[in-house]
Amino acid sequence: MISRRGLLVGGAAAAGATLLGTLPSILPAQGSSTPTSGASEAPRRPIGEPTSAISSRSPFEQPARTPTGQVTGASFSPLQEFSGTITPTDLHFERHHSGVPIINPAQYALLVHGLVDRPTVFTLADLKRAAASYLTKPRVTLTVVPEGKRDLMVTGVIQ
Repeated sequence: MISRRGLLVGGAAAAGATLLGTLPSILPAQGSSTPTSGASEAPRRPIGEPTSAISSRSPFEQPARTPTGQVTGASFSPLQEFSGTITPTDLHFERHHSGVPIINPAQYALLVHGLVDRPTVFTLADLKRAAASYLTKPRVTLTVVPEGKRDLMVTGVIQ
């Protein structure tokens, strides 16, 4: 049986050996005065994309909801392409009756009224503050089935 310490030491040794193997190609790039033989250098791996404010998918991974371009109806998540239990935000099931609304965050307000003691209006800033305090608490993974999808499941359109 391998101990955790033995696994860590073996991993560190392997990483060190890999780093030592790359040092000859790194030193000339850093302006080292180490003499090199006349042998040609092996081609270097291309540098990846720089960091960005918003992540994007690999160009080789392009899951998409279907159908697209409709103003009313539903768009379905590509469940066959998922490899876990969490649906990415941009692939959630959607149901639209008049297209996807464009909402100005500066003008957004949520009115809670009806069977409440005190009707209240929340701005988007209020909701973000509430979410920030919620995020400091333990998290729970939930399953949410939107009403439109439940209706399609009941009628047998989707399984």
